[in-house]
Amino acid sequence: KKSVKNKNANLMALQAGADVLLLPVNIENSIKTIAEYAGKNKNFARLIDLKCRNVLREKYRCGLQHLNLDSLSVPTQEDYRRCEELTERMAAKAATLVKNERKMLPILRSETFCHIHIGQSDSAITSLSGDVASRIASADKVIISLHTKLTAGNDGNYGVTSEQHNLIRSIIAHNSNTILVIYGPAYVLKQFPLESESQKSGSYIATQEPRTSPAAIVMAYQNRPEIENATMRLLRNGERLVGRLPVSVGSYKEGLFVKIEREKVADPYELVTKAGMDASCSRLRLDAATITAHLVPAMFHAL
Repeated sequence: KKSVKNKNANLMALQAGADVLLLPVNIENSIKTIAEYAGKNKNFARLIDLKCRNVLREKYRCGLQHLNLDSLSVPTQEDYRRCEELTERMAAKAATLVKNERKMLPILRSETFCHIHIGQSDSAITSLSGDVASRIASADKVIISLHTKLTAGNDGNYGVTSEQHNLIRSIIAHNSNTILVIYGPAYVLKQFPLESESQKSGSYIATQEPRTSPAAIVMAYQNRPEIENATMRLLRNGERLVGRLPVSVGSYKEGLFVKIEREKVADPYELVTKAGMDASCSRLRLDAATITAHLVPAMFHAL
């Protein structure tokens, strides 16, 4: 395929640290290339032995050596459920925040948001109707779920068209408080470039014109329902995103993650502490007074 620019991509993936090659474009050619290189390079041959040992160790750890291949059956609904739960847990750990201008995340419980799908999704829109545009404009924040293809394709854009870029810009023009969630490979980030604002601080600014670039960008990496469920749960609940970018893409550097800064909650006992008094005593008195104020009337009402 033209999307695989380097014929030795699988070989390079093993050298980079991968233990398993998933969905190689040409399995027979991949095996041939790896075997030939192992025959010429003893260190690489030892590396392959180590990788095989790693895979076998995990299979033994899972007890697959006790699996009776003669009695295998069709996966049950419980099997599917466990698989979906595992996928969601992995997705929650992998989700990566790579941009968060104007503290767009977290989404506060008091804030409303409009969720729009674009791309490879049954719920995707291709244009803005008057009703959708009105909902976007009236929401506090907008989440754009961009569903891409797994492979780059001949044009290298992972299925993200110029029309979809225009649609994203149109949404942002209606509401600049926009969070872009990319359900696709990390290399899609190349279509939403950043430039270094300061090498010392490590902060980033958008290179695109104002109001045409999303204020926040989250990488979810795969276009699957379980991935979307886990990611949307994180965003709705205001949870931290702990994933790190696995590769460098343009000005996005490997290992990048943006820490969500939460608003500091005011301490109701701050004035007590500043006055030089023991806040713990005030807490006890206040808590007791609060309990009395709520509990006593409730007891009388019950009587």
